[in-house]
Amino acid sequence: MERRFLGWLLARRILGPRHLLRGALSIALNPPWTAARFKMNKMYLRGEAVDRLEALGAEYVTLAIIPALRRIALETIDHHRRQGDRVVLLTGSLDLLVGPLARKMGLDGAIAGRLERAGGHFTGCALAPHPYGEQKAEALRDYARRANIDLTRACLYSDSASDLPAFLLVGGATAVNPSPRLAREARRRGWAIAHWPDASSRRVLILS
Repeated sequence: MERRFLGWLLARRILGPRHLLRGALSIALNPPWTAARFKMNKMYLRGEAVDRLEALGAEYVTLAIIPALRRIALETIDHHRRQGDRVVLLTGSLDLLVGPLARKMGLDGAIAGRLERAGGHFTGCALAPHPYGEQKAEALRDYARRANIDLTRACLYSDSASDLPAFLLVGGATAVNPSPRLAREARRRGWAIAHWPDASSRRVLILS
């Protein structure tokens, strides 16, 4: 979602080459070059006004994200809501995108990548814990503790092997359209594997 949002900002000339160069230089000059460090680097947004970017984020979610949501994902959310479950979006994507998305979907909350702000502008830094890899598990544990949630009774849906630390915290794991590594781990651990089609189809196959 964040990559597509960046492309949208570039296409509208809200951001330009200097923003990309700033981000790339920040990564190149600050090893070690780990996936987690890369995910937390938001220097391409440094100096941008918070109010303006939040408004653009909400606009982008309405125009591009909501129409592209998979029907089966919405049906699955509805199923959990009917069961009385709390439904929370857990992602490392930008909070200025995730917040509007969670609200429009009628979710009960969101755990997202939080951006540091100072004087009404973004600093280009993400705040820890950033929900990716081990830090996603940390963010999930923190949310569960504050909300008094028993994670052994919780379900988690994801397509990425980077979410394995979070998967190991919950009682119900479902690998959705999983990466090869996640599919292997799901089969080894006996987790459910779901193949969700695109938004135009209602067919779904769930394996356990």
